[in-house]
Amino acid sequence: EFETIFETFKEYYTAHCRIKTKAYPGIEEMLKTLKDKNVKMAIVSNKNMDAVRELNEIYFSEYISLAVGDTAGVRRKPYPDSVLHAMQLLDSRKEHTVYVGDSEVDKETAENAGMDYVLVSWGFRGREYLIIRNKFFFQIIFLLQFPAWKSILPADQ
Repeated sequence: EFETIFETFKEYYTAHCRIKTKAYPGIEEMLKTLKDKNVKMAIVSNKNMDAVRELNEIYFSEYISLAVGDTAGVRRKPYPDSVLHAMQLLDSRKEHTVYVGDSEVDKETAENAGMDYVLVSWGFRGREYLIIRNKFFFQIIFLLQFPAWKSILPADQ
């Protein structure tokens, strides 16, 4: 019974994924800056693949070429499978990759993949929740609050 309900939900979400969905303030500017610095980026989500690709196409495809969603036969986050697959498709190594997420599942995913990570407060979880769990939380707040964050990125990354 759960599987039937879950499949119905996924179908509904895919058909209605644009409702009340938009990019957070400042995200487009940040993505543009990262792309201008030739930073490889991907979206990895537990949402179903069709919805992830549609939302990427609408909001981020100018900056992000790879969007990976829930796929049959691939374990969902917090297992590292989808993240490692995305890195493989981008020809990237985890030593040169930072996982950016907004929840404890993202933290666990990055740790399971053996990657550095940053949790941000603009998404699923609030600031107070993340401060307790995130070794890099204050650094990302600093980078996002001050315009000088752009100059921190290496020119060749």
